[in-house]
Amino acid sequence: MLKINNLTYRIQGRPLFEDASLVLPDGAKAGFVGKNGTGKTTLFHLIQGHIGADSGSTEVNKKARIGAVAQEAPAGDETVLEVVLAADKERAALLKAVRDGGTSTQLLSGYESWAAAMLLSAASQQALHVSQDDGVEPALIAAFKKAGKPIGGLETVERQFRAFDTLPEAAQARLLVQTVHEADGMKALYDRILTAWLKGDMAAIAKEDERGEQPDLVVEDAVLVARNRDWARAIEPMRGQPFIAVGAGHLTGRDNLIDLLKDRGFTITRVQ
Repeated sequence: MLKINNLTYRIQGRPLFEDASLVLPDGAKAGFVGKNGTGKTTLFHLIQGHIGADSGSTEVNKKARIGAVAQEAPAGDETVLEVVLAADKERAALLKAVRDGGTSTQLLSGYESWAAAMLLSAASQQALHVSQDDGVEPALIAAFKKAGKPIGGLETVERQFRAFDTLPEAAQARLLVQTVHEADGMKALYDRILTAWLKGDMAAIAKEDERGEQPDLVVEDAVLVARNRDWARAIEPMRGQPFIAVGAGHLTGRDNLIDLLKDRGFTITRVQ
């Protein structure tokens, strides 16, 4: 028997499962079907105990054995992780990021490259002892709920994951390699961006894009620019004084959300 009790799991603050429950009796046959990026592989890793849930639990009959078959590797003779491991410098950086984040290359290799990059980034952030529950999004949601104010989203979780999942494999591979390179300096990067964000220093946040590797234009277009444009279109019909909260990466750079909204006649005021 398999029991899933009020399971919640988030990736970079976004809920993949929230208070999910299931009872699968002995002898039952069930399939878990969904689009890429909706959490199928993640659920199996949770059931197998390879990763821990944010809350809730999974229980498997003590006499049961779990058989698992790895997902197919990307096209080609080598996986992205094997390419990363082929270079000593990148291999050392990857192993350090994996060790510091409490994950494993075996776990990451079961995911598509973009998902492995997100998990590795999340693991690197966990090593900083930063709790997602103390982030801006949960704090704002709690404050607005308490005040009885309406809360809406500019996009769905599916739309966010689709931006990554539809990237060409080559772009996903570059994203993963870049994530490996940046993992070692995550603490310093986090401190600089947090300081700039608290001050509302957009110039300092923009400068972070210039400090490291140049952003992949394919990734930038799909993950930032295209979503900024979608959000601007969603915000345009709003009336009154809407309160908009987005990640710092959407506030600077090419076709950032602030500039797009100003072009549509909005006056932008930072709220401290």
